[in-house]
Amino acid sequence: MVLITPDHQTGWVRTSPSTALPTIFRAYVDDPTQRFTLDFEVRTTSGRRPEVTSLTLEIRNVSTSGSITTEALRQVPVSAALKLALAGATKPVLDQGDGTFAFPDDPSGAVWGADHVARPVRGTPMSQEFLQLVAATYRAAVASGSRSPVEDLRVQLGASRSTAGRWVVRAREAGLLGRAIGRTPGEVVPKRSRNTRRGS
Repeated sequence: MVLITPDHQTGWVRTSPSTALPTIFRAYVDDPTQRFTLDFEVRTTSGRRPEVTSLTLEIRNVSTSGSITTEALRQVPVSAALKLALAGATKPVLDQGDGTFAFPDDPSGAVWGADHVARPVRGTPMSQEFLQLVAATYRAAVASGSRSPVEDLRVQLGASRSTAGRWVVRAREAGLLGRAIGRTPGEVVPKRSRNTRRGS
């Protein structure tokens, strides 16, 4: 059993041409084959894969499973539970034809996403709007858990692998994507500065 509760202030990030994922949600995963039930929060920070940011475990049957030990914690299937949660939280969307999307069962008619922009023509500079589209498409692929967001970008925007990679480099140079994290898909997200007040 998987129960998903989106945060009331959540946004949505596109994970494919026909699906989107809430940026913040809680998931309750009850797998009868496991010793624990898991209740956790998932956040998708811009440019990064979905991550578990808080986790509560509960022993399913104390009389047979015993207590929570270090050894038992090593066997908690967080990765498998996250995959189940992402599958349950992902919703179908309707493409509006201009780069935006809506939910088919949303009576408010709210629209999400960016405006449609034209692809660059060879020999002409890339527009800021197109680079923003590249960044948004790349981030959506990362948010979906893709291990090859450049390949996803290539497929969605219709380009060769080398061209898609060049677009991502240009988006990074333009400051629309953070710098790469080594060989890991995604981008370095600047840390928020904390303002501290000192008493006089």
